[in-house]
Amino acid sequence: MIAAILPLAGANGDPKGPIALASLLALMVGAIMVLAAVAKLGFIADLISKPTALWGLCVYGSRENVTA
Repeated sequence: MIAAILPLAGANGDPKGPIALASLLALMVGAIMVLAAVAKLGFIADLISKPTALWGLCVYGSRENVTA
């Protein structure tokens, strides 16, 4: 969250700075995703997403049965 707000705070009213940083971030994330695909690192996404999905089902699924 700080990484998203900090460039806006330091822009001094110039909209080109945060736009350039957002563009650079998008390019960096894209490059990392391409490298991960080439290196066949998709299993890491499974390792992270399955426990997260299970946690979400446990936390938010239990709220459906609670009546206020």
